[in-house]
Amino acid sequence: MPADFWAGWVFVLTVASVLALSWFVFSIYFGNGGREQAEQAESESPVWDGDLREGDHPAPMWWFWLILASLENNAGLLIFGILFVSAIGGLVQV
Repeated sequence: MPADFWAGWVFVLTVASVLALSWFVFSIYFGNGGREQAEQAESESPVWDGDLREGDHPAPMWWFWLILASLENNAGLLIFGILFVSAIGGLVQV
């Protein structure tokens, strides 16, 4: 049935996007980020106001925790939705 195909496709896209966003966030905050390339680019990056360089300060950690909380909320809602739909016996078609 077409409804089964689209339900599976939406599920796969949702899980893939949550995993990709999780990987992206963790790689930014906890990866080495190519320190050698960053040091080389630092010498070529523009300087503002005498000592302010592009990429001089990392993103604040509260951004990381906020994104992590939203990802956990998203995953929790996905699991709740799967359990709820399976508990009522599938999607009801009228």
